[in-house]
Amino acid sequence: STQGVSSAASDVYKRQIIPRFPRAHMRAAGLHNRGNTCYMNSVMQSLLHTPPLATALLTQSAPTLLGRYGVPRTQKQAVKAANSFNALTEMKDFFARAYSGASAVSPTAFVSNLRKFARPLRPGRQEDAHEYLRLLLEALQQACTCFAGKDVKPNDPILSTTLIQRIFGLSLIHISEPTRPERI
Repeated sequence: STQGVSSAASDVYKRQIIPRFPRAHMRAAGLHNRGNTCYMNSVMQSLLHTPPLATALLTQSAPTLLGRYGVPRTQKQAVKAANSFNALTEMKDFFARAYSGASAVSPTAFVSNLRKFARPLRPGRQEDAHEYLRLLLEALQQACTCFAGKDVKPNDPILSTTLIQRIFGLSLIHISEPTRPERI
């Protein structure tokens, strides 16, 4: 790789993942609690302190972060994008504010748009940080894949090359009903 560009030309996110912060001794702001948002703040603080994510969000443009399936290619897609909550561009803005030197910031866009990306969670209620993290990562991944063509199936290996998949490398699975383990 040269200049931080990945060697795989077909990757959705083409940059190299940098496992360190962009500058030494970086310090993120604290977070304001906006009424039972402790679960959200703990996740957001964890993400703020994830070096590869911080480096990408603080040093790269939104189109680079979103990759080829996260950027609108038609006028209709551009209108859809303008009227939708985009977790990745909001996260980029949040990181910029958190690393701006402020003593404390609020994840306002995530609080006010909670129902758009985390339907089971309710504003003003205590919630599970793990569930919030899972739903937030799904929303971030969705931002990187929302304009993929119909020829790109949900299990297409190319979708594992988004920024989110390359940093967190996980399978995002939601089980809508509790399951019981089978007895052996």
